[in-house]
Amino acid sequence: MDTVVNIPAVVTANGRGTIIATNYGDVPVRTVCPQCHKPVMSQITPTIGLGIWLIALVLCLLPPLCIIPFFIKPLKDIQHKCPNCGNTLGIKKLVG
Repeated sequence: MDTVVNIPAVVTANGRGTIIATNYGDVPVRTVCPQCHKPVMSQITPTIGLGIWLIALVLCLLPPLCIIPFFIKPLKDIQHKCPNCGNTLGIKKLVG
């Protein structure tokens, strides 16, 4: 079962009401999509980012170990998308 955590958000005003600026992490979060303006629970997708490539580069000194970081889920970046329109809401990055 997926864990859902409500993370404190910063509310800012715009011309159409309020938009919730969320701190994106490892779990789906409730937010308002800035593109379709609907309250949604973000969909998360682990992606390979700069952090994994840097770790793999360091591990190239030990050739059999250099591919291991690509299979470790906690090292991956987490991309949050709107389930309604597919807009990228935010990305939690290991590096950068």
